[in-house]
Amino acid sequence: MLAFILWPLAHLSLWVGIAVCQGPAARMYAPTLQPCGRGTKLVREVGHNPLTQTLAEEEARYISARRSFVLPDAWAVYLENVKRSAALPFPLYMDLILLGLLGTHALPNVGIATSGGGLRAAFFGAGVLSALDGRNRTSVEEGMGGLLQATSYISGLSGGAWLVLSLSQADFPTLPDLIFGARFQEGATGNDRFGGWLTDIDILQPGPDADATAAFQDLLVQETVSKQAAGFPVTVTDAWGRSLARHFVNGTTADDFFNANLVELPGLRTGHTWSGGHTVAVLHSMDVPTYCI
Repeated sequence: MLAFILWPLAHLSLWVGIAVCQGPAARMYAPTLQPCGRGTKLVREVGHNPLTQTLAEEEARYISARRSFVLPDAWAVYLENVKRSAALPFPLYMDLILLGLLGTHALPNVGIATSGGGLRAAFFGAGVLSALDGRNRTSVEEGMGGLLQATSYISGLSGGAWLVLSLSQADFPTLPDLIFGARFQEGATGNDRFGGWLTDIDILQPGPDADATAAFQDLLVQETVSKQAAGFPVTVTDAWGRSLARHFVNGTTADDFFNANLVELPGLRTGHTWSGGHTVAVLHSMDVPTYCI
């Protein structure tokens, strides 16, 4: 079925003439050229010596502020959960480090990587993150909950990236809410309106028959036309990403899966792009780890 997408993508020039007639999702997907600020560098040289390499300036500020204002409490809560569940004596150095008695610079740097493997990897990674989440009462009782809140980085590859991206744009909800859409079922509105992961709908063949699937694939291609018209190259990855967004990004439910006008509805994010991720509220409060995809 991939051929249905590959052929139109190879002949996008035939579609450019109708770009101005595309729906709002297609128009929002098209990149725009913007001037870079003074001193902007598109390539940051870090060198080969790990002892002299540095983080990007904005990332360094975020990590430093989070280490100073968020991580001390997060590690203290996690340590308390561990001690309560184990009911065993712990070595003194654990208190010295995790309670920040040696200074915030001595707090551990923890990163969580979610592996690739399609939908199975996304579900497995979600299960692990849920087990480490301090909002998961069962995990807290078992002494694992809270480590997620003390983590500095979360990264994902392929199917694991589906999870990390979905979690980040949804404002860091609990994993059950993210996957099953509990907040949507409770009548949430705005950016909380999320039907959960639409795993019962195939990524490339979602229609009930061949005609419906072909129409959907045609819609995916049309949504990339504005990008082509703006002078940017388009590949099968664009159509693939548009399809994944309907499964994992806020704004799509089973009822409006085939709606090309979703971005006209209040609070929905079908036109959401990764470059707009800095607007998510929890990033401003530094309540979440840094996402790496």
